[in-house]
Amino acid sequence: KGFLVLDNVTAGNHNVVASFPGNDNYAAKDVSKQFAIDQAAPAMDIVITPASPIAPDTTVTVNVTVGKNATGSVLVNVSGEIHVVPIDADGNAVFTLDKVQPGNYNITATYNGDKNYNASSSKESFGVDKFDTPLTFEGIEVTVDNNVTFVIKMNENATGNVTIMVNGVEKVGTVENGVPRVNVGILTEATNPNNFTANYNGDENFKTSSITVNATMGKLNNATVKVEV
Repeated sequence: KGFLVLDNVTAGNHNVVASFPGNDNYAAKDVSKQFAIDQAAPAMDIVITPASPIAPDTTVTVNVTVGKNATGSVLVNVSGEIHVVPIDADGNAVFTLDKVQPGNYNITATYNGDKNYNASSSKESFGVDKFDTPLTFEGIEVTVDNNVTFVIKMNENATGNVTIMVNGVEKVGTVENGVPRVNVGILTEATNPNNFTANYNGDENFKTSSITVNATMGKLNNATVKVEV
């Protein structure tokens, strides 16, 4: 008997011909045999770097592993956005997402196969955290009758509302261009000193936040009063 070991045989039909040249006892003879190798099922895997939860504005790397000697490209669907990513020499399809914004992302990687691998797909997801939302107390706008509006500054892209509790009543101000103004009504000397907590309720991109301010109200003229925090 004779043995032959073949390495890295590709999928498909193969024909083997064994030739014996003959000797003093046996005549020469050729024998042929066919065999088939099925396409392999790629062990597709998706690795997201860095791991969730991811800070906003981070660059995210998506590495799709297809398999050794895989060729072609992978279609990567990131929450509805399609990317055609070529497979490198190591059998991986790698691409990056720059400055990812807050939210949840769903990834589907689809490989259509080649002569060695069947078609396959894989899914993964990751989340991007919201932006921090520091609040700065800019000052107080006061009318002659002590009608008070608190002025707060925050990220100009933030939306939603800021609330302040005054004598058990919630006062609400809408964020406009990063500057919410909360009218808290008339404050008198009888309520001095006053500690107020402004609460930002957050939105789809920005986290909740709060700031506490001590404002001592007295007989104030019609003016804007700045309060240091």
